[in-house]
Amino acid sequence: MIITRLEGGLGNQMFEYAAARWLSHKYSTPLKLDLSWFEVHTLRQYNLNCFNIHVDFATDREIEAIVGNYNTFRWLALKVGAKLGFKQTATDLEEQRAVAAIIHSHNFNLASWWVASLKHALGLHRSVKELYQQGRYFRQRHNGFDPHFLHVPDQVYIHGFWQSEQYFSGIEDILRQEFTLRNPTTALFDQMAAAISRTNAVSLHVRRGDMANDPETNRLHGVCSLDYYKLAVEYIAEHVSQPHFFIFSDDSDWVKENLDLKFPTTVVSYNNALQDYEELLLMSQCQHHITANSSFSWWGAWLNPKPDKIVVSPKQWFGAFAYDHDTKDLIPSAWTTL
Repeated sequence: MIITRLEGGLGNQMFEYAAARWLSHKYSTPLKLDLSWFEVHTLRQYNLNCFNIHVDFATDREIEAIVGNYNTFRWLALKVGAKLGFKQTATDLEEQRAVAAIIHSHNFNLASWWVASLKHALGLHRSVKELYQQGRYFRQRHNGFDPHFLHVPDQVYIHGFWQSEQYFSGIEDILRQEFTLRNPTTALFDQMAAAISRTNAVSLHVRRGDMANDPETNRLHGVCSLDYYKLAVEYIAEHVSQPHFFIFSDDSDWVKENLDLKFPTTVVSYNNALQDYEELLLMSQCQHHITANSSFSWWGAWLNPKPDKIVVSPKQWFGAFAYDHDTKDLIPSAWTTL
């Protein structure tokens, strides 16, 4: 059995599922999802139920059979962090990070006492290092592809974003089949898909929202500049005959006020008429793609199986304050970065 922890939005959940699906396929073993992150981070929700995937949700007993009570320990620490007002705390199983909220409150004595008391109450004796050495817990350690992942055993709990196609190389056809809509499409989806099919369609994704408006998120991720979109559109125009740009964005008003492409343009995202997963799959039906620094449009481009597609992505994916700027394994080699 493979258990993977899900967190983040739709694009991140797809990466997390895809990597775990590769392990599940390798060992012909069940894949189960740990959804406990969403119990605390309530602004996000589990989104993969829109797709044709066939998985179960991991129970507390199944998780504890692999990693012991560390999952309970992390869950309690997340609750404490939320009570203290920290939005991003204790996002893994390590006890050091599990009490980040208390440590950040500058009361290290309280943190140490709380760790010792909670571990004693839960009967925790094994360290995360021991779990890692036993091959029962595997956590992503950096943004780049980690070849050790390919040798992770069965009966393991994995935790990471796994943002590289190298984590699921060889099961591309499986993922493209599973990342299709479970339910019948809507009339609006069909209308937009028909419009895309009639043109030399280029998806263009503008991600703003929290990346533009939340100071902390902006420092870590940033947003793509107008100069990037100008250069990307020019690049597409040089290589694509009569492009028609289909714009996907969480800020359509900003798009209308700031993007003047001088080419036929359709703003797909308007008045929240389509679900996010519908927009992602409409992206994938375009011939070519301009992505934002977003896992959402990464998947919109990747799911397009056309071998002659042109994909333009930003060279700078993370903000200046991100802990790890390495994107060499994030962007597929056939894509163009600007």
